[in-house]
Amino acid sequence: MSEIMELAQRCDGITENEIDKCVADMYRSSFDEHGVSLIEDYSHRVFAIKPAIDAHRRGEYALSVPMFFAQAEGISFEALNKYIFTNTKAPGGVSKTLGRQLWRGSKAARRTNMSQTHS
Repeated sequence: MSEIMELAQRCDGITENEIDKCVADMYRSSFDEHGVSLIEDYSHRVFAIKPAIDAHRRGEYALSVPMFFAQAEGISFEALNKYIFTNTKAPGGVSKTLGRQLWRGSKAARRTNMSQTHS
Protein backbone atom coordinates (compact mmCIF):
# COMPACT_ATOMS: atom_id res chain seq x y z
CA MET A 1 0.00 0.00 0.00
CA SER A 2 1.34 3.44 -0.85
CA GLU A 3 2.17 5.89 1.92
CA ILE A 4 -0.53 8.23 0.63
CA MET A 5 -3.22 5.53 0.65
CA GLU A 6 -2.20 4.49 4.16
CA LEU A 7 -2.43 8.11 5.28
CA ALA A 8 -5.85 8.53 3.64
CA GLN A 9 -7.20 5.47 5.45
CA ARG A 10 -5.84 6.69 8.78
CA CYS A 11 -7.32 10.20 8.33
CA ASP A 12 -10.90 9.18 9.00
CA GLY A 13 -11.90 10.71 12.33
CA ILE A 14 -8.56 12.12 13.47
CA THR A 15 -7.53 15.70 14.21
CA GLU A 16 -5.49 17.99 11.99
CA ASN A 17 -2.60 17.81 14.48
CA GLU A 18 -2.62 14.01 14.25
CA ILE A 19 -2.57 14.23 10.46
CA ASP A 20 0.33 16.72 10.60
CA LYS A 21 2.27 14.37 12.87
CA CYS A 22 1.55 11.37 10.64
CA VAL A 23 2.77 13.21 7.51
CA ALA A 24 5.89 14.46 9.30
CA ASP A 25 6.64 10.93 10.60
CA MET A 26 6.08 9.45 7.14
CA TYR A 27 8.59 11.79 5.50
CA ARG A 28 11.06 11.61 8.37
CA SER A 29 11.16 7.81 8.20
CA SER A 30 12.05 7.83 4.49
CA PHE A 31 14.01 11.11 4.29
CA ASP A 32 17.38 9.46 3.60
CA GLU A 33 15.86 7.27 0.88
CA HIS A 34 14.29 10.32 -0.78
CA GLY A 35 17.59 12.21 -0.56
CA VAL A 36 19.55 9.42 -2.24
CA SER A 37 16.91 9.16 -4.95
CA LEU A 38 16.95 12.92 -5.62
CA ILE A 39 20.73 12.97 -5.93
CA GLU A 40 20.75 9.94 -8.23
CA ASP A 41 17.90 11.18 -10.43
CA TYR A 42 19.00 14.83 -10.59
CA SER A 43 22.78 14.69 -10.30
CA HIS A 44 23.07 18.01 -12.14
CA ARG A 45 21.29 19.58 -9.12
CA VAL A 46 23.48 17.98 -6.43
CA PHE A 47 25.11 21.37 -5.77
CA ALA A 48 21.79 22.51 -4.26
CA ILE A 49 20.14 19.27 -3.15
CA LYS A 50 23.03 17.93 -1.02
CA PRO A 51 23.40 21.11 1.09
CA ALA A 52 19.60 21.24 1.50
CA ILE A 53 19.59 17.64 2.75
CA ASP A 54 22.42 18.37 5.15
CA ALA A 55 20.69 21.51 6.48
CA HIS A 56 17.42 19.61 6.90
CA ARG A 57 19.14 16.89 8.92
CA ARG A 58 20.50 19.60 11.23
CA GLY A 59 16.99 21.00 11.66
CA GLU A 60 17.83 24.17 9.71
CA TYR A 61 14.50 24.27 7.91
CA ALA A 62 14.77 27.97 7.02
CA LEU A 63 17.64 26.90 4.75
CA SER A 64 16.43 23.52 3.53
CA VAL A 65 12.74 24.05 2.80
CA PRO A 66 13.12 26.98 0.37
CA MET A 67 15.88 25.09 -1.44
CA PHE A 68 13.73 21.96 -1.77
CA PHE A 69 10.86 24.06 -3.15
CA ALA A 70 13.20 25.81 -5.59
CA GLN A 71 14.53 22.46 -6.80
CA ALA A 72 11.02 21.02 -7.12
CA GLU A 73 10.04 24.06 -9.20
CA GLY A 74 13.09 23.62 -11.46
CA ILE A 75 12.61 19.87 -11.83
CA SER A 76 8.95 20.40 -12.69
CA PHE A 77 9.83 22.96 -15.32
CA GLU A 78 12.48 20.68 -16.83
CA ALA A 79 10.08 17.73 -17.01
CA LEU A 80 6.78 19.45 -17.84
CA ASN A 81 7.77 22.89 -19.08
CA LYS A 82 5.43 24.12 -16.36
CA TYR A 83 5.90 25.56 -12.90
CA ILE A 84 4.13 23.96 -9.95
CA PHE A 85 4.51 26.67 -7.30
CA THR A 86 4.65 29.88 -9.28
CA ASN A 87 1.32 31.52 -9.91
CA THR A 88 1.46 32.50 -13.58
CA LYS A 89 -1.12 35.25 -12.99
CA ALA A 90 1.24 36.92 -10.53
CA PRO A 91 4.80 36.53 -11.84
CA GLY A 92 7.06 35.26 -9.09
CA GLY A 93 4.10 34.66 -6.78
CA VAL A 94 2.81 31.57 -5.06
CA SER A 95 -0.89 30.79 -5.12
CA LYS A 96 -2.67 31.46 -1.82
CA THR A 97 -3.88 27.87 -1.49
CA LEU A 98 -0.43 26.43 -2.08
CA GLY A 99 1.13 28.98 0.24
CA ARG A 100 -1.21 27.92 3.05
CA GLN A 101 -0.47 24.23 2.43
CA LEU A 102 3.28 24.82 2.47
CA TRP A 103 3.03 26.88 5.64
CA ARG A 104 0.99 24.17 7.39
CA GLY A 105 3.50 21.51 6.34
CA SER A 106 6.51 23.48 7.54
CA LYS A 107 4.69 24.35 10.77
CA ALA A 108 4.08 20.64 11.43
CA ALA A 109 7.75 19.84 10.79
CA ARG A 110 8.87 22.58 13.18
CA ARG A 111 6.43 21.42 15.87
CA THR A 112 7.63 17.82 15.56
CA ASN A 113 11.28 18.88 15.65
CA MET A 114 10.70 21.07 18.73
CA SER A 115 8.97 18.25 20.59
CA GLN A 116 11.84 15.89 19.80
CA THR A 117 14.54 18.32 20.93
CA HIS A 118 12.69 19.21 24.14
CA SER A 119 11.77 15.68 25.27
